Amino acid sequence: MDADGLSAWIEDQPWFMYTWRLDPTIQSMLVMIDAIHQRFADAGLIDRATAALFRDEVLSRGASRPAAESFRAFRGREPDPRALLERYGLADTEA
Repeated sequence: MDADGLSAWIEDQPWFMYTWRLDPTIQSMLVMIDAIHQRFADAGLIDRATAALFRDEVLSRGASRPAAESFRAFRGREPDPRALLERYGLADTEA
């Protein structure tokens, strides 16, 4: 995977619709995918503890709780809206 993250690979797929690039819901999900991917990259892509945490806190919960709660439980931090703003070119990257 390149430095742009998993979302860059997804956006490059033939099934990814051009209009989705303008959809804020799709874009926020891509930011979330990158954050989840980074957690696995930090721990090692085949780390059993990270996989178990993902299974227990995200996959097994499904829609039984808000996605933000699942994100916090898995990543151990609040979602960072700056990542979405950077994706749209709206964040000051010098801060």
